[in-house]
Amino acid sequence: MASLFNPFGIARKLGRIGLMGLNQRNADFILMYNPRRFYPRVDDKLLTKKLAIKAGLPVPDLYAVVREEHEIHDLHAKLATREQFVIKPAHGSGGDGILVITGRRGDRYRRSSGQLMTHDDLEHHVSNGLSGLFSLGGQPDHMIVEYCVQFDPIFDQVSFKGVPDVRIIVFLGYPVMAMIRLPTRMSDGKANLHQGAIGVGIDIPTGRTRRGVWGTEIIGEHPDTERSIVDLEIPSWSTLLEMASRCYELSGLGYVGVDFVLDRTRGPLILELNAGRAWRSRSRTATGCSSAWTRCRRWSATRPCRATRWSAWHSPASTSRPWADTPRHSATSPRANAVPSKLRLPGLEPEQPQRQDADMNRLKTLTACVVVGAALTAACTTAPSGRQQLLMLSDSELNQLGAQSFEQLKAEQPLSRNAAHQRYVGCVVNALVAELPQEWRSQAWEVQVFADESPNAFALPGGKVGVNAGMINLAQNQDQLAAVIGHEIGHVIFRHANERMSRSALVGAGVQAGGALAGTRTSPETARTVAGLLGAGAQLGVMLPFSREQEREVDVYGQDLMAKAGFDPAEASRLWQNMIAASGRSAGAVQVLSTHPDPQARASALEQRAPALRPQYEAARAQGKRPACG
Repeated sequence: MASLFNPFGIARKLGRIGLMGLNQRNADFILMYNPRRFYPRVDDKLLTKKLAIKAGLPVPDLYAVVREEHEIHDLHAKLATREQFVIKPAHGSGGDGILVITGRRGDRYRRSSGQLMTHDDLEHHVSNGLSGLFSLGGQPDHMIVEYCVQFDPIFDQVSFKGVPDVRIIVFLGYPVMAMIRLPTRMSDGKANLHQGAIGVGIDIPTGRTRRGVWGTEIIGEHPDTERSIVDLEIPSWSTLLEMASRCYELSGLGYVGVDFVLDRTRGPLILELNAGRAWRSRSRTATGCSSAWTRCRRWSATRPCRATRWSAWHSPASTSRPWADTPRHSATSPRANAVPSKLRLPGLEPEQPQRQDADMNRLKTLTACVVVGAALTAACTTAPSGRQQLLMLSDSELNQLGAQSFEQLKAEQPLSRNAAHQRYVGCVVNALVAELPQEWRSQAWEVQVFADESPNAFALPGGKVGVNAGMINLAQNQDQLAAVIGHEIGHVIFRHANERMSRSALVGAGVQAGGALAGTRTSPETARTVAGLLGAGAQLGVMLPFSREQEREVDVYGQDLMAKAGFDPAEASRLWQNMIAASGRSAGAVQVLSTHPDPQARASALEQRAPALRPQYEAARAQGKRPACG
């Protein structure tokens, strides 16, 4: 077995194809090009705002600053004429402590969620911020009150309630990577990737979106609105690039992330700068890996001075690409270290190494990693549906993990003592397995009924099927039970677990499977994560659902499989109607786990497919395939 889940093996494997990890980013970019003494310029939002204003860059208007407890009570009078405003900690991180007020009702404030706050509630929030509850390292902080952005409605169809923002990564004055973060139901309307928002890659020269990353999945549509997130045009893109590029001189940092929002009347506004935020370098672009490296080599040969780097992007001769034929300047030229006078601020002259070749080599790696990741995710193999998949594990490795996870589940979860249920489920599984391709049919399938009353079932690589007693009770007949088991077996046939673990490996989560593959003892937390990636997360309380696209694939496959085995395909739709009724949902209700298609939509799609499968079902019955399981 390749050392896929060995941390050093991952580094070597991805390093050979040019994909940069976070450790390399930290060592070769952040530590090398970001002097620690300049960090306050980005960590302190108030200082960032002052520097941006001095440089002529647009930011939300500042209404008030609260530094001491005794100033809190006076805040209401200062805001008496403001219907809308935002309160945030000056040294906050991850969106913590941001309070958005969108209106008033009498003497109370209305939050963006619609919840009303009293004066005491608002004062308590500000007091918490001053004490350091929301700040980096928990140090005492001060609170900023500023203009509430009136967000551009252009992204309403690809955002769930919250506010999208654009992040551009700038290296030595060059915008090299960009994405837009789209809130989802899972992220509770926040544009925070760690909480479930979508990161959508933006093509730097054109300002158009490519595919997005949601958790460990590559997606092309928003999971809540079901609208395409591909090829969206970002408004004022040229302006955003110019503003981001100017933040290099403003901050004095060689590697900096610039976050923007788009105001409907004021246009782009800078929200904050970041000195070392992570970037998920798996967004798709329109170009291939080899051509990207060729362009990067051409770029490394050009050495425009820092003062003209934006013009290298923007001039017609460059066709909006820094690797086109741009004017070259010697590293020893007086212009090579020039900084535009309108951007020259006291003490802000960047301190950068003079090793231009090393600079450009690192820039080449940084820029190419996005495209290399895209090429990697598009490679390897094809699913039965025709979709391309990234599969970095062998079937034997997946089977090993599946067997280990199944044994863990049987050891930790109460097993059913109902022999009739065990025979019933085994009969249905045997009938379905008999219709699988030979490589799957030849496996020794193991079935276990769990005493859990929640309606759940799963299948793991290696021929392991688990069904809860609650699912047996929910399915009204053997055909409905075959529908759900056929669906779960479909995840195994389509190698969805392999696909998820491979993608997780690229962002670090897959490393947790290393101990299991190596045969060493793993922690319960790691074992639960591996089980979740394989498809049994719900049994252990690990919410790692399959993607919408994967669920659609196995909806179709499972219904086809049950018809081949002699089970009525029309019962698949009725099973979902039972689940909707059992969960209190009706048509158009909340989507399952925020990632699955709408339950009523799934039931309708399965109902529409059933008549076309009727001849196949009747042919199977004519051949003697008449399961009598219960």
